[in-house]
Amino acid sequence: MSKENKKNVTLSIDKDIHMQFKMETTRNSADMSLTVENFMQNYSNISLELNAERKAKNLENERR
Repeated sequence: MSKENKKNVTLSIDKDIHMQFKMETTRNSADMSLTVENFMQNYSNISLELNAERKAKNLENERR
């Protein structure tokens, strides 16, 4: 993804969680930003799937 398509984000998280995450991404030679971006993408994809399933189930229940 191109740099001009990136958005800086400010988050407030527990400092101990941040430090642990930073240490683990460093230990695994993983880019922190890319790792968070992947977590966010996975969360969004799963949420979309769950919402679609919930909507389909609600429609099915309404037809009964």
